Amino acid sequence: MAFERSFDAIVGRYVLQFQPAPVAMLRQVAHHLHPGGIVAFHELDWDGVRSFPPSPIYDRCCRWIVQTLRLLGAETRMGIKLHSTFVAAGLPAPSIRLGALVGGGAHSADCLELVSALLETLLPAMGRLGVGTADEIGVETLSEQIRREVISSDSVIIGPLKSWLGLACNDWLMADGREDRFGLGCQPPKIDSSRSRSLRHHHSRQWCRGLSSVFTRCIGGLERAASALLARGR
Repeated sequence: MAFERSFDAIVGRYVLQFQPAPVAMLRQVAHHLHPGGIVAFHELDWDGVRSFPPSPIYDRCCRWIVQTLRLLGAETRMGIKLHSTFVAAGLPAPSIRLGALVGGGAHSADCLELVSALLETLLPAMGRLGVGTADEIGVETLSEQIRREVISSDSVIIGPLKSWLGLACNDWLMADGREDRFGLGCQPPKIDSSRSRSLRHHHSRQWCRGLSSVFTRCIGGLERAASALLARGR
């Protein structure tokens, strides 16, 4: 990946987890960063997905998603690997923030909507990889099945993913005395905690729909890469 110019910031959202060599990719793009610039990546970690009291359907759906992503070559724990990835790429250790969608009982619609949407997106790959068929998964009624189960047990739903933000300032490039144009001092920007609940709800729903779209494009890319590798090995 080569560019003819440098940048003030390099930002990625759900990128590194789909790279076969995330350290090499991050090191390469970092060479195009201006002195005093920032590197920020938002990645996922599926390890913390759970429900309590347990919702068997929800937990089973999350296992299907994780199994499918791993078989496709994606890194399902990229979030917790951000620190080591940044450091191995020659960047400073990043400041890291962690967040997750959490809901309880009837108020867990965002989490359940995302799981159902991702399963529908991954369904063709799940069938080809032997993870499960449409009949076994029951995708047409899945959303309602999970909703009824979660409400009846008043389960707390964590996830369906953990969201990690890793941010670093390339201060090692500032040895030439040039000004830190962002004035960050390698500290992450402050998070505005005064947003209203309705605005957060709107953003979370937009985020769910956007994530499903991102996964659709990335899964397509992984499958094309796998097909090319298989063809090359014949």
